[in-house]
Amino acid sequence: MQRREILASGSVALSTSVSDCLGYFGDDEKRGSVRITEVSPDPQPTLSVSPEVSITDAVGDKQSPASIRVAWTNETDDTVTLSGKYQMIFTAQTSEEGNVRLLGEPGNWNVEFDGCWHMTGPIGTDGAYPSITFEPGEVHQGTSGIYASDESCLSSGEYRFKISINEQDSPHTNDQGVTDWWGFVLEIVVDK
Repeated sequence: MQRREILASGSVALSTSVSDCLGYFGDDEKRGSVRITEVSPDPQPTLSVSPEVSITDAVGDKQSPASIRVAWTNETDDTVTLSGKYQMIFTAQTSEEGNVRLLGEPGNWNVEFDGCWHMTGPIGTDGAYPSITFEPGEVHQGTSGIYASDESCLSSGEYRFKISINEQDSPHTNDQGVTDWWGFVLEIVVDK
């Protein structure tokens, strides 16, 4: 009789521990969700267009990742042409640390949610960086989700993104154009 009581109490303790553990791994809504707590842009570049970065969805969940929007505005009275149409809006960009990717449209990305949003294969861009022409006052913008660059989930921390932009054709440039760098730091918190 005493042996049955010991076995019964041991199985209750074991089932409680296992269910607690499985509950943690089964709670996909919470586990691995990414929260953007801050985005800190660099100073304005020396170009005829002005960038802005903002948070569009501060919290990622199993339906969609956390996301940001990058917008460039031609604030001059002249037409301006810049290289890197998709690069400018941080589509298919990797952080300087190498473990965070920003992915947006257009793109046929290899991604999935398995406790967190992450890449399952290469970015697979065609390598083209088409130019874009801005009319006076025109805005070019895009939204990108935040993904781990491999099958491991992200960690809390600060991640830096930076690109080079070349202004090819405007009254404000010489024959070689003007090149400048611009980027931002994303601060994220990951719920484990």
